[in-house]
Amino acid sequence: MTWKYTGEHAGAFTGMRPRARPHASPAGWARSGPAVVVRAALRAVLLFPIVRLFCRRRIVEGAHRIPGGPVIFVANHAGHADTPLILRSLPRVQRNRLAPAAAADYFFRTRLRGALTTLIVGAFPFPRCGTAGLDRADRLMRDGWSVLLFPEGTRSPDGRIHEFKRGAARLAARRGATIVPVGIAGSREVLGKGAV
Repeated sequence: MTWKYTGEHAGAFTGMRPRARPHASPAGWARSGPAVVVRAALRAVLLFPIVRLFCRRRIVEGAHRIPGGPVIFVANHAGHADTPLILRSLPRVQRNRLAPAAAADYFFRTRLRGALTTLIVGAFPFPRCGTAGLDRADRLMRDGWSVLLFPEGTRSPDGRIHEFKRGAARLAARRGATIVPVGIAGSREVLGKGAV
C-alpha cells in the first residue's frame, strides 16, 4: 500500500505533548457488537474523510489476497497516519475485525485519550517493553481478531525502515498465524516523528 501526502495542511498537526502516566484500555467493551458498529460509523464520517483530506491513495496491492481468520499485519511505521491509512485500505471484513497496537505510553496516557483511540481505531495498548503487549495481542487473536503490529516499535525518525523487533514473529509462532506484510510510503510527512 502506498499513500502520498498532499501537503495542504501541514501546520494542523504540530504541538507539544505533556508527560503523564499511561492508562489501560477500557476492558471488553471495545470488541462488543455496539462498539464495532459505532467504530465503523465514526470511521466513515470522521476518520476516513480526514485521511482523504491529508493523503491521496496511490496504490493498494494484494488486499484481496488476505487470508481469512485472524492474521498478523506487520507494517513499517513513519507517521501516526499509518493506522488509519491501513484501515482505509483493507476490505471491510478485515477492517472490522482488526485490532491495531498503539503505544501505551502515548495513546493511552489518559483515560479519555485511550478510550477515544480504542473507540475510533479499535486499538489496544501495547507497552514498548516487556511481554504485556504480545500477551494482549495473543488474547485478541484467540478471540478471533487480527492484529496490526509495528515491529520497529516507534515511528521512523528519517523515513527509512529500521530494525524490526522480534515480537511479531514470536506471536506468529505462538499462534501458528499468518503474517501479512504491509508497506507504507509517504506517511512521514503526515504526523511523522517530531510533529506530535
